[in-house]
Amino acid sequence: MSSERPYGMSHIVEFNSHIQSYFISSTYGNETLVNQCLEQLAAASTDHKTFDVSVYECNIFFVNLHKLLSHSMKKTKLLWSVVAVLEIAVTDDETRIALVDKFRFLPVISLLLLEVHTPEQQKRVLSLLHHLSYGATIDGQELFIDRLIQKLLNIIEQNHEKQERCEVAQLALSILVNLCHRDLSTTFVLTRNTNISGFCKQIKKFGLLACKMYIILEQNDYIKEVDLHYLLRMSFEEVRLMLASKNSFSLRHVVDFLRYVRTLSSSREGEPAKAAVTDEYFKRDLKKFLLEIATYWAERSPSPEGEPSGRRKRTKGKVELRKDRTNDGLFEILECIVLLKPDDQELYRKISEFGPVELINNARDDCSKAVDLLRTIVEKNPSDTAFAEECKTVLPRLMTTITNNDDERLAIAFAKLLSTIGKTLITLDDPMNEVAEQFFQHLFGIVLSNTRDFGSFDYSLADGHVRMYLWALHTFSELANLCPTHWYAKLMNLLKQKPIQFLIAKGLTGGADVELLEALLQVVASTDFPKQDVARMINMLKSNLPALGGNSRGPPFTPENDNVQHTQPPTGYTFIRTLSRDLQERIDQAVVHIQDAKAAGLINEVEKSELVEFYTHKINMQSSLMNDLRSSLEATTSQITTLTHQNQLLMAEIEKNQKKSLPLLLKETA
Repeated sequence: MSSERPYGMSHIVEFNSHIQSYFISSTYGNETLVNQCLEQLAAASTDHKTFDVSVYECNIFFVNLHKLLSHSMKKTKLLWSVVAVLEIAVTDDETRIALVDKFRFLPVISLLLLEVHTPEQQKRVLSLLHHLSYGATIDGQELFIDRLIQKLLNIIEQNHEKQERCEVAQLALSILVNLCHRDLSTTFVLTRNTNISGFCKQIKKFGLLACKMYIILEQNDYIKEVDLHYLLRMSFEEVRLMLASKNSFSLRHVVDFLRYVRTLSSSREGEPAKAAVTDEYFKRDLKKFLLEIATYWAERSPSPEGEPSGRRKRTKGKVELRKDRTNDGLFEILECIVLLKPDDQELYRKISEFGPVELINNARDDCSKAVDLLRTIVEKNPSDTAFAEECKTVLPRLMTTITNNDDERLAIAFAKLLSTIGKTLITLDDPMNEVAEQFFQHLFGIVLSNTRDFGSFDYSLADGHVRMYLWALHTFSELANLCPTHWYAKLMNLLKQKPIQFLIAKGLTGGADVELLEALLQVVASTDFPKQDVARMINMLKSNLPALGGNSRGPPFTPENDNVQHTQPPTGYTFIRTLSRDLQERIDQAVVHIQDAKAAGLINEVEKSELVEFYTHKINMQSSLMNDLRSSLEATTSQITTLTHQNQLLMAEIEKNQKKSLPLLLKETA
């Protein structure tokens, strides 16, 4: 496989070039060039992989995009071109987290929600906010949170009675759940801005979303019985309503809840969870759920071939996201159910009745989640070799898709499925070896053909591509154990290559993906593994090129040391709270002095109206000061965000220069 960057990267580089001229002179010609770049990028990027934040040009792109969005609220065409690009970028988890934590898009998109007026525009911005807010760590004291929550509450109040489960109101409630989940500061802002009793009555028809909000607000009186049995039934009901309304964003909440139930089942206090997934109600709801999925797939259009090209035709006013995530959510739910009931043979039989071919067909153009489901079924039911044999029949088709699309998520899922089928059948036949050979040449052919010229290998590979190579390496290590005569020599030859040793060293020093780290440790355990060469590569990564160890931190995008923690812009509320507290103490002292003087008879002539006037004057003074500070803080926050982005550009430039020096260092060590 070539280490070339995605096709959309050329549009990103072109955008970064034109945007500088636009910022200097906002002429019509410059605006047209910038808008054309964004439209081409949105049309060419049918997948998230173009926007990998570990790539230098992408960091530049998102900083420029943030600045452009901040200055283009009134330019409709340019504004929605930016939104169209962001709608694609947020579908990848790492990019989405970076957009919130690293590039601070949440405040500017929240401001956009306050500016739009038509229902179609509002729905589109809410969809984008729903993706951005999912899993985001947000300080409830930030200035934009208060206005965002007020707007969301207003949307729910205006729309909750319009039609059954109004999508706009449901989106607003979903964003509130995302913001308040396990966050007391944002929950406090919510309770401060609404009447809780009235709010709970407004959302009562929103199913699982309402239940999650009741739990967050500790308003258990609004649920008949908050237990796992009830919430599991609500989850299936949520999916049923979603399939009827196509509001696929609510599936994420169902997946989260099922994963939470699985976590409970594996804990010491997991008896209620185990009971909930084994009772008759759950079995009955599960059968009905599988039937509804089969009906949903049967009613869909039978010609998936024409759909991808149709999706490329975007219009300016299109409301929906480019990609329908419904199938991804359904496959994730099925995988959660399989993991919840690992010993349920009847469940396996019912899901197996779909068949691997039908599951892949129903996944349409993005089948990585369907492949993950197949692998999970094979792993959890290793005695069913017939199903594993069926899965073998879809491998050639998947390999063709990987060759044509270069989708790293599908390649990772394919690699895991390949090794799982091999371990289940305890053998590799000729058709599997043929497909595995194609996969091997597709990924590692370029590396093996340039064994004497390591400088041609792109050592600044994006993190997603690095993971793809490493998972494939683990797969071929497993295949070498199953069929040494065919794969052992190839694997040993691969491990001798400097680029592969570099990728292994990068994976071992990363630590962000624990599952991948465990897989690499299995490869390292081989007796013939070049431990000394990889150890030298790890040494080089740590001492000579610290920037290349970008994955060595625990949570994504948190600073590695205390020296760079200033890159996260502060909220500024600490200063305001201290000043406000000091002013309040002085007002309280003045009131105490007046009350003491009045009690002592020193100011009997003071009228009540004068006291009221004094209080009013002091309160107005404090309010005026707070408003001034608020305006000043907004301007300061904007400046800090700009400085943060400039700092990120400098760090990205340093990282790029350091990466360029790696091939030279490798040649010297070789």
